[in-house]
Amino acid sequence: MFLDPNSGHQWDNLIQRDFLAEIFQVLTERLPPELQDVRFYVFSPLDAKQRPASADFVDERKVLIFLSDEADSVTPTALSSQYIAIFKPSMRTEIAGSNIFTMSLGLANGVPASFPKPMAERSVDLLFTGNLNRNRYPLYFAFHPLLRRFPALARNRLFHLFMRSPLRGLLQQDFSAADTGRRIVTFTNGFGQGLSRSDYGSLLADSRIVLAPRGFVSAETFRHLEALRAGAVVVSERLPDTFLYRDAPIQCIDDWHQGLLHVETLLRDPQRLQALQGAGLRWYEEVLSPRAEALRMIDTVRNVGT
Repeated sequence: MFLDPNSGHQWDNLIQRDFLAEIFQVLTERLPPELQDVRFYVFSPLDAKQRPASADFVDERKVLIFLSDEADSVTPTALSSQYIAIFKPSMRTEIAGSNIFTMSLGLANGVPASFPKPMAERSVDLLFTGNLNRNRYPLYFAFHPLLRRFPALARNRLFHLFMRSPLRGLLQQDFSAADTGRRIVTFTNGFGQGLSRSDYGSLLADSRIVLAPRGFVSAETFRHLEALRAGAVVVSERLPDTFLYRDAPIQCIDDWHQGLLHVETLLRDPQRLQALQGAGLRWYEEVLSPRAEALRMIDTVRNVGT
């Protein structure tokens, strides 16, 4: 397993480095004899014009792991003939009949895993903490006691202007509440500007429901995997129609007003919460985890490369 020499991001700078390391550990342990000569290259470009150096390596059986394209703006079809298979996260659809395959987005480095507590032992009913980017304005409005009453078009325009002004710091950012069960809802001014990843992991492990709004571009975020792994129930905007999410027990909603009503319904049904927790933990382990991804890679490469 190698980092492609033309990768714009070096190994230590990859945000899902630890997730990839776990994949490679399983590959090292489980690759069958007929695939021992296959080389796996990780390529994380800085822009769409960068080309992996490994594409030009001759006399090698190669697999490419193509990272860093949240917008799914690059479909590496021009590279497909140079590799046995290409695996790429953040794909919006699956490409039938090709050797380009979607893969699990992974987890951010430094968010600790812990043994999942049963729902009844968790003290936080609802959790969201994250950057207030433009895609998350609808979630912010759903919590704001005044803005949620404004007409949508005028509210969106005025709020966007306000967010780009020096007055941004005056915006309410904390909507946490203790009177209706412990709820932690905070918006920050940038990626990684809130809790430490260690504290965030501890909160995930103590939360019943985690809200997962869109990231800067995609609906798919590290938060989905982090929350499922921690045993929380995830309420999310619609996710890509791929096998990674198509039948997942993630609670997908069409708008955040509806989503918060759904949260209240779930919190009144502890048996359903417990069932969704079990289903989410199984989905993570069987579909989204590094072990699941590594075993899927082995099966895929065996089928297309032998």
